[in-house]
Amino acid sequence: YMVHNEARQNLIGQAIGSGGICGNGNQAPCPKIGSVSWVGDTISIGMTVTENTVITGPVNGLGWFLNFDSGSPKLANIQRIQVAVGDFLLLVLPYPSSTQFQISYQADSWCSPSWAICEHIFTEVSSLREVTEGLGDRFFFDGKYLHVRIVQQPDYNPDFESPTGPTGLPTFEREGLSIPILSWGGGVRIIAQNCGGDANYCSPVQNVQSPTDVCTQLGLAGKQEGYDSCGGDTILSTAAIIAIAASGLVAISAFLYMVYRRRHAPHLCGSTKTKTKNGDIEIAHYGPPFGAPGGLESQELR
Repeated sequence: YMVHNEARQNLIGQAIGSGGICGNGNQAPCPKIGSVSWVGDTISIGMTVTENTVITGPVNGLGWFLNFDSGSPKLANIQRIQVAVGDFLLLVLPYPSSTQFQISYQADSWCSPSWAICEHIFTEVSSLREVTEGLGDRFFFDGKYLHVRIVQQPDYNPDFESPTGPTGLPTFEREGLSIPILSWGGGVRIIAQNCGGDANYCSPVQNVQSPTDVCTQLGLAGKQEGYDSCGGDTILSTAAIIAIAASGLVAISAFLYMVYRRRHAPHLCGSTKTKTKNGDIEIAHYGPPFGAPGGLESQELR
């Protein structure tokens, strides 16, 4: 979840007489607060985000662009992360050019610095490529768009040093599929300062649209052709499903993962697709690297 206005979000599901919003049965209104789209897509064809929206889609690739109508949050805590080791969500938000950031991974509230590492500070870098090629603790702000990777970590002692990703994260495995267990504690904290606005949100960025030069920023030739492709190059993408619950929440729920991951975002051949079949979810992967040498693989989870 992305908690960006806790007092407002606590009203979700409450009685109308108590100021409740997004009611379940009481018809409390659920106002629009923004839009979300794949990076590179125009916001006009993105999905509407209300106070309690859930949106599904892939992880890795070129990322997701989240635009709040009232301006991006000054404090955002991204919690309950569920992303497989080696996978990540690249999140992009617009901010005024004057904005300064403090971004970190915060351990669960019961963590104590006397016996564990409870905070890991992210490093600001000068290019998007440095973010995608890093291990999850870098961010890039180009004067208009903040780019940050969301990587699941343990509840304490976060590990941003192992090239293969943090160790010790529990998973459920069956028939070659691996599902990471939801992380209930800890998460990424974004603090934005010197950005105007009100107590909760920065001033809105004018004439905002999803970045269209992401392929160039990643050093890839050609125009964007899809969520995970620039010209003939394909960025690491999986059959995982994420949920972006933007009631302030960006809920990152990724599940149904193929095994054998790579930590960075190299050029890969092949793609993955998901579809429903008789109420089940079917994952199909076409071509390398999961298959050898090419061909179709599919798995069903019942």
